[in-house]
Amino acid sequence: MLVVDAACSPRPFRVLYFGKATNLGARVVRSHEKYPEWSWAASGAGPLYVAYHCMPNTSDWERAAVEESLIKHYAPVCNKTLNPFAGLFGS
Repeated sequence: MLVVDAACSPRPFRVLYFGKATNLGARVVRSHEKYPEWSWAASGAGPLYVAYHCMPNTSDWERAAVEESLIKHYAPVCNKTLNPFAGLFGS
């Protein structure tokens, strides 16, 4: 999920969320569990945009690895989750 942000380059879009879906049309809907967060994060910046990359003939594990890599690189606000144990035990 993206929102327009002129401060971003090379394209003027800020990433809000990465996810994987078998059926994009059934997954990118207002009933998605993260939709309220997407709307909040976009707050007045304009409409939400969907970008996708088809990965046929790849395993769910491979898709999950790509998703994790993208989240680590871009750190989108809607992929961050509260971990009450973060910081404990040296993690």
